[in-house]
Amino acid sequence: MKSTCRFNKLIWTRSAIALSVLALAGVLGGCAAPGEQVFATSSDTGGDASSKYLVVDCLLPPQLIKMGEKSLHFTPSRLLKTSARLCEQQGGSQKAGLVAWLQVAATGNAEAQAYVGEMYQQGTGGAPRDFNKAIEWYEKAAKQGNSRAIINLAEVHANGGPGVAQDPEKAQELVKQSIQQVAGVETRQIEVVSVAALSEQTVDSSTSGTVDELLQRFKFGDYHALLIGNSDYRNMPVLNSPVNEVDKIGELLKSKYGFRVTTLKNATKNQILKALDDMNEALQPTDNLLVYYTGHGAQSENGQGYWLPVDGEGVQSSNKYRTRLWVSTSDVRDLLSVLSARHVLVVSDSCYSARFLQFRGALAAPSADPLASRQYLQSFEKIYTAKSRTALTSGGLAPVLEPTDGSNMSLFAKAFVQYLERNDVPIPSVNIFAAVQQEVLDGSIRLGFPQQPQWGIIDGSGHESGDFYFRPL
Repeated sequence: MKSTCRFNKLIWTRSAIALSVLALAGVLGGCAAPGEQVFATSSDTGGDASSKYLVVDCLLPPQLIKMGEKSLHFTPSRLLKTSARLCEQQGGSQKAGLVAWLQVAATGNAEAQAYVGEMYQQGTGGAPRDFNKAIEWYEKAAKQGNSRAIINLAEVHANGGPGVAQDPEKAQELVKQSIQQVAGVETRQIEVVSVAALSEQTVDSSTSGTVDELLQRFKFGDYHALLIGNSDYRNMPVLNSPVNEVDKIGELLKSKYGFRVTTLKNATKNQILKALDDMNEALQPTDNLLVYYTGHGAQSENGQGYWLPVDGEGVQSSNKYRTRLWVSTSDVRDLLSVLSARHVLVVSDSCYSARFLQFRGALAAPSADPLASRQYLQSFEKIYTAKSRTALTSGGLAPVLEPTDGSNMSLFAKAFVQYLERNDVPIPSVNIFAAVQQEVLDGSIRLGFPQQPQWGIIDGSGHESGDFYFRPL
């Protein structure tokens, strides 16, 4: 089935590495082995054509607008996050992250305050990693009702961090507060479910017959999918299943769920980032986007996760990875954060794919009381208007298995497809996670290599509330 590197149980090609603990022989392709270091080169964010698709802090110049017959007016300069390409097209200039956003945040701008908090939390944009500073800025934005800051606060309290203790109860209250702020739903109408609890049970595909009938009539918006299947690696072991998987999934999404599907097979970094940037211009605010990646993955020493394009550099003679042509999870996250689409789901079937997930604490949804179905639909409609950015991954921070049964479908892909084939009601992605995670875990244990899917909110992506729904035609 697959390994961070995607494992094949039959042949082990890296003679310098042994997995005697697992009593396995396999192929270690796109992941670092225990003890190996992965490092980033100075070319990580520049020096290649794909850098123009990465998200930057862009200062747009004043615009001259005509007001009435004779009056002219200059709009003020505006700082925003967008791709380097779009920034240049609009005549903007790239600015240093923390310095630029601090100036705007100091004026009381809640959006800027939330961005400053994210920089301190993640240690990006020139900011040192400081959770207490992050909380300070999040709270300033949250007092003004900024839902992005409220969700980020929930994440910090759910997970804890340097100098910050975990507080799950506070995290759940903040999740409710975010939905109340964004959708105007009273907190008593919101049910907060522990994702950890979902991991321990099988969830039926439907809430109740009444609710299912109501959701069948709900207008979910248009559906788009970007499917990326990488098999024919130039500098790493070839994988047999990814291209077959995206073909199978693409047909299912089009025929049963009405998706408009874009498929990239054996894609380079430039092609992957360009496709995501293209979505930024093509999608409408009411649209839904699924991004599905299957291929090699890796993780750096500092915990950065990567998707590996087919032209990515493999292991060098020093046994260290070079990341110049890899796609980082933080780059994907930043691109998702500027998309206009209402709901975005990333499904990642690769090694270390759980690097997308920083918040697995709680999921909020309208209370599903069949006796109050009209109230449920009203609450659901309000919550659905808020943005969601979630991820479903085939495993955690470890290798995942490559097929050995001749099916050309990984354990995860097979369970994912079979569930969507059986399903006949609108279903959120968290329910798919709950349904397939035990099946994948049981199958991988039988092969001697435990692999457990994960689900959660993508940190720093602009998530407000809710989840991505799959709606059968």
